Formats: sequence, structure tokens, C-alpha cells
Amino acid sequence: MLATKVGGISFDCCVYNASGPKTNSIEALIKIGNTAAGAILSKSATLNAQDGNELPRFINKIDLGGNYCNGSMNSEGLPNQGIDYYINDEALSQIKKCNKPYIVSLSGLTLNDNLEMLKRIFNRPLDNINGIELNLACPNIVNKPVIAYDFDQLDEVLNEVSKLINSVKKKTPILGIKLAPYFDPSHFKKAIEIIIKYSVVKYIVTTNTIGNAMFIDAELECAAIAPRNGLGGLGGGYIKHTALANVYMLYKELVSNGRTDIDIVGVGGVHSGLDAFELILCGAKAAQLGTCHWTENGDCFKRVASELKQIMQNKGYNSIEDFRGKLKPYMKGSKQISKMSTTSNPKIQDGKSKSLLFIILPIILIIALIICPYISIDFAGLQNHYLLRIVKNN
Repeated sequence: MLATKVGGISFDCCVYNASGPKTNSIEALIKIGNTAAGAILSKSATLNAQDGNELPRFINKIDLGGNYCNGSMNSEGLPNQGIDYYINDEALSQIKKCNKPYIVSLSGLTLNDNLEMLKRIFNRPLDNINGIELNLACPNIVNKPVIAYDFDQLDEVLNEVSKLINSVKKKTPILGIKLAPYFDPSHFKKAIEIIIKYSVVKYIVTTNTIGNAMFIDAELECAAIAPRNGLGGLGGGYIKHTALANVYMLYKELVSNGRTDIDIVGVGGVHSGLDAFELILCGAKAAQLGTCHWTENGDCFKRVASELKQIMQNKGYNSIEDFRGKLKPYMKGSKQISKMSTTSNPKIQDGKSKSLLFIILPIILIIALIICPYISIDFAGLQNHYLLRIVKNN
């Protein structure tokens, strides 16, 4: 029921991990492989190992209330153990035992670094590495621009990557690219205009964190993290609705250009089966869990997958293709989110309770006057007291 294909890679489950939290070591990747996750995605690797930005560099477990994924912010700066660590013989042998697709994430500090890492992957056995997620969206590298926002650079990178892949005489792992969040309709159009020029790109992952957010310690009057003067990438529940919009807009652009052969993976604020369902409804073929995996550990994949499956069963869907990309426009009579969520607001709920109390009390007093004429109670005094309370509350 939850099976899917991303760029031609078969997944038993459409829910899997995002690159980043709990993906730095082979041991961590094997732990993911032993969960219900549909695939294993590595930490974004650089050509050489690096420690990342100074500590402290992240904030997580921010309770946003309701059913939202915890909020998070990080300025990690790509701490990882270098590309060779994630593709050496021993690592690939251990990961292969998990019997799940293995996807290697790359985030070179230069174009040449990315090309060199790709060459090293192409020298590995194809059946051990199923896919490559080329991260063009990291906002937390000091003095490095976000490639996905520089369309000339995006075009250049994809052109060089395409030439390299097309020059290889054997089959290579499936290539996907991870994008930064876009906020203007022209950006979605331009990004897709560039991407569809290169047939080597088989899927898009959207979206990365929203760059340049800030948290402040008001008591100490300072930034809450150390790197980049306190700036970091905003993630988790904070970006769910940005992720939905990015999946939806990119999917629409692909469809309008007749390129339904390029798949989309949604990521950003996925905490429940409902979150995954909404991303798929917008056009995603799979959903990644980042902050949720970070805070809840590997059990989250089974829980989210089970919740998604239950939603599908309730709606009579047998596969995600039954509803993928079929988001309808607004329909008259649709429940507004604000109305649906008011019960989660204690102040609103308390206000409603008081209003009901003021309606019900007079009715009770009238009934009491009718059926208990012999009880000596100063109902007039009670009514006056009640009226005074109404005046005070108004």
C-alpha cells in the first residue's frame, strides 16, 4: 500500500529519513536500515571530513503545540566524515544487509568537489549505491552561497554534472537534487526551466531549511547559537506549509512542462501520517523525516507510516498513486483550519465555556422556579448576582 518509486528506485515504504540528523555514522545509517524507513539516506558528504561550525549550533524540541512537528534551527555547517567513509567497501557491505535502497547525499564546497565525489561513487558497484541526492540548498556554510538561489550557478552545476554522467560508459546511480525553499512564483518557474534541460536529473527533494533564522536568549540578551552571528536554518514544524507549497508549485510546473517523469520527494515538518498524506496530495512520491527523526528516533518511521496507511484505508485508497498530485482547489463549505483548531487554544475554549455557562444558568434558574416553588431560595438575588457578573464581564 505504501510502496513507491522515486526516480526509478523502488521503495517498500514512501517514508524515509532526511539527510542531517542521526545520519553521520555508518552505525546510525544501519539503525535507520533496521526501522520501517523505506530507504537509507546518508549525511551530506563533502570531499574531505570536516567538523562543521562551532558549538552550540542547533536548537530542537521546540514545542509548537497541536499536532505540529517540533520546531528546530541549526547552523551545523555540514559536519561529516568525508565521501570515502560513506562509500567504502565495509560500509557498503554492512548497509546492503539492511536490504533497502541506499542513497548518498553530496554537498561539495566547490563544483570540482562535487564532480570528484561523483566520480568516486561511479567507481563503486552500482547495486550497493542506488541513488545520489545532490544537495544544492545548504544555507549554513560560512562564505558559501546557496546554489539553488543562484540560477546561473544552478545551471552551471547541472550542466557539468550532466556532462560527467553522460561520459560514463556504464550505468550510474539515480541522480536527485535537493533544493532550497522558493517563495516567488517566478522562482519555481525558473528552477524547473533549468532542471528539465538535464535528463540526468530524475527527482527533486524539496525543501531544505529556511536560511537565516534567529533565536535570541532574552535573559542574556545574546544570540542562542554561536555560528554565523546566531543565524541558522529553520526547520521542523515551522516550515511545513512552506514545504507543502514548494512541492505543489514544483509539481505543477513539471506537469505543465510535460515532465511527469521527474519525481518529487517532500521534506519539512513531517511529524504524522497526515503530514505525509498532505505532501503526497500535493504531488510528492515520498516524504522524508528530519526533525521528527532527530527528536523521536527511529520509531517515528513506523508510526508515521502506520498513520498514513490508516488514512488511506479510511479514504478507500489502495496506493499513494490513487491520490498523489490530486489536490483540489478550494471548495465551498470547506472547513477553515482556524475553526478546526480553536479547541486546541485554551483561551478560546475557556471563553466558549463561559459563554455557554451564561446561557445555561438562566435556564436552570427558571426550571428551578417552576418545579421547586416551596424551596426558600432567593432566586431574585441569584439572578441579580448573575446579571452583575455579566455587566462586569462586559
